[in-house]
Amino acid sequence: MGKMKEQMPKENFDFNINIGKCLFNQRRMLGISQETVASKISMVRQGVSELELGNRNCTLYNFYLLIHELNISEETVIELLFDRKFLPK
Repeated sequence: MGKMKEQMPKENFDFNINIGKCLFNQRRMLGISQETVASKISMVRQGVSELELGNRNCTLYNFYLLIHELNISEETVIELLFDRKFLPK
């Protein structure tokens, strides 16, 4: 894990952390486990955990599956994707 963090630009890592927090909070609010989410989108539990921790980049397709599975609102997705603070300076 440490090596991945070292190679990832700070803005990218911060973006992944932000996405991960959103996924984690929504999953917990719904009261479902990482295992349940993972099985519904054909991932392994460890993959969901790594996404929630911000240690893994999320593919667009997995992001699409996750936002639908977790009922994340369009407004939240737009806020996450268009937050300019994650752009390189």
